[in-house]
Formats: sequence, C-alpha cells, structure tokens
Amino acid sequence: RAFLVGFMNKMVELDAAPSPVAPKCLRLYLWAGAGRDASSGLDLVKSAFKAGCAAFTAGGYAFGDPNHFLHPSGHPHWRQPEFKTCPHCSPPVQGQVVLLLASGGGVERIYG
Repeated sequence: RAFLVGFMNKMVELDAAPSPVAPKCLRLYLWAGAGRDASSGLDLVKSAFKAGCAAFTAGGYAFGDPNHFLHPSGHPHWRQPEFKTCPHCSPPVQGQVVLLLASGGGVERIYG
C-alpha cells in the first residue's frame, strides 16, 4: 500500500494539467492519446516508480527477498512460528519491486 500511494500521488502530481478529454483519474491511462510522446509517458512512470520506492522506505518498510531470512526446512519454527521474537519467522524485508521496460529488443529492469 505504501508503494502504491507514493506511486499514484506522483502520477497525479505530474498529470496536473487540465484536460477536456477525460477526468483526471482516466487521463493517466490515456497519456499517449493526449498528444504526448511515448518518452514523456515513460519519464512519468519512472518518476512515479521512484516516488513509490521512496514512500515505501519512508513508511519503515524494506525491499529484499524474505526467503533469504527464513529458517531452513525442518526447523521447529515451521510448525510453531515465533513472529514477535524471531527475525527468521518474521523477515525484516517485505519483498522486491521491479519496473520492467522494453529496451532495444530486450528488457531493462529497474529495482526498488
């Protein structure tokens, strides 16, 4: 939720120009149809992605793979986790976000 709020707030902030074509919430989806070129739409998404990442970390969350923190298979906490006291039962990271972009016939990855 923290990432999404930061992402969407930035989208709205960058899309503040009035439009006779559609209400604000729909204009975000009609970006290319509003006479703007694709690169400006890409800049909008990249900027919103960065804002989402900033909001996520500002909310006290951390990016990373929770699997790197979990107990090995067969550990007693798999049957009876100790979420409040064990960092392996409740990892300090909430997952990884990645922005995928088509780039030169391949895929560019931007990680949060």
